[in-house]
Amino acid sequence: MDTQTVTEGYTRRDGRSARKTNRTLAFATRVTPTFDQEIRDIAEREGLKLVEVLEKAVEAYKEKQGY
Repeated sequence: MDTQTVTEGYTRRDGRSARKTNRTLAFATRVTPTFDQEIRDIAEREGLKLVEVLEKAVEAYKEKQGY
């Protein structure tokens, strides 16, 4: 697995995958190194793509808020 050091003590993993999805819209935002590390850790631990973690987070938020 390729890694790239972003800041001292923090390693960003390459999350690219050859799996095909129906997702076609690019979504980019700036996050803290801590948030990036946390979401990537969750994705790796659960065997999910970053987008899948975000989708689950949005669903959980909507459920909690009663949407």
